[in-house]
Amino acid sequence: MKLTEVFENLHIDDEYIRFFSLAEVENVTLNKKERTALIELKSDEIIPKTAIFEIEKQIEAMYSLTGCSVITKYPGHLFDEEYFTEIHKYLEKKYVQLYCLLAGSQSELSDSREKAVITLKGNGADILTYNGIATEISKLIREEFSINCEVKFVNSKVLSIEEKNLQYYEIEKAVQQEADREAVSAKSSKPEPVQKKEYVPFYKIPYAKTKISELDRYSGKVEITGEIFEMERIEFRNSTKGKITFYVTDKESSCICVIVDKLEVLDEFENTWGKGSYCTITGEMTYDSYIEYAVLNTKLKNITAAKKQNKVDSAEVKRVELHLHTNMSAIDGVNTVEEYLKHLSQLGHKAIVLTDHGVVQAFPDAYNTIKDKKYDIKLVYGVEGYLVNDLVEIVRGNGNTSLDGEFVVFDIE
Repeated sequence: MKLTEVFENLHIDDEYIRFFSLAEVENVTLNKKERTALIELKSDEIIPKTAIFEIEKQIEAMYSLTGCSVITKYPGHLFDEEYFTEIHKYLEKKYVQLYCLLAGSQSELSDSREKAVITLKGNGADILTYNGIATEISKLIREEFSINCEVKFVNSKVLSIEEKNLQYYEIEKAVQQEADREAVSAKSSKPEPVQKKEYVPFYKIPYAKTKISELDRYSGKVEITGEIFEMERIEFRNSTKGKITFYVTDKESSCICVIVDKLEVLDEFENTWGKGSYCTITGEMTYDSYIEYAVLNTKLKNITAAKKQNKVDSAEVKRVELHLHTNMSAIDGVNTVEEYLKHLSQLGHKAIVLTDHGVVQAFPDAYNTIKDKKYDIKLVYGVEGYLVNDLVEIVRGNGNTSLDGEFVVFDIE
């Protein structure tokens, strides 16, 4: 899902449209208490930090947020020495007073991309390190490229103690001057009447379309599409409310969904949806401390029917599966032979070979299913057998004891 699809009123400058058209929104996480938003993007091309800063500013204003952070994840091979230009833009915005020490610096990256040395134009390596700038850069690289890179600052010359103290003094002086300017500006300006700020409700922030396999407790507001394959209902004691837990899969991964509502709403849910229903669900991912797992909290109104995209075999000559295990093959098979035959019929396959592990219990069900459903499928009865060396005695320890008496057999499989 593109950023402009999640935030429809977002304006992107023409020079940056190309970058955001290639990026996909992975997650939108909201903190209702702090009124902040975290947006995770994924892109195969570096997006300029100036463009990201502009997007953050727009979304903050759009929803009256106290803060908005956009994190973009890139493939590791895009991380190189040129990217430090974008890192400098990030640091210039976040650490205004300390950035003067980084201006004009040179960055050198090791071949393994696990170490980076930043040589300052002047001095101040110890100041930057003390204030955690090296750690901040490493964290940014890890978040965006999934690379652990150790960052080290190096001075272009060695400072004396007097010079270091002077440098500290100049930075403190600059910070104090900035604070004084802001104080004078605040006093000289006429006080404006305080207006009540109208906050945009959080529910108006769109849901991010997300693959079920990518969901976790921090995913925030998401939209998933899949098939309901299991449901269970609990009614709370001495209450008019209850809970329905239902399980949704997209055939790649699965998710636990929860509705807590009035009993009549739960009745409506059960009358509308059931096992096999294919639907789109919007909600918010939270952590359920009782089951110790992440769940998708939703409402009945947030569930809509979706069109299931069935697999299609477009080959002119259909393949024939010569090795198939049903649920009669312990561990190796899951589906029943009826489910296989139904699916193969939809694909247009004309034949199938059953080869369960040393058993033939699926044969009757297979025969009856084809007969009752009138599937146009040729069924070949087979089995996966086992070879043994017939030159080795299977039974050992022959004796003259009669077989007519009582004896005990131990099955040691």
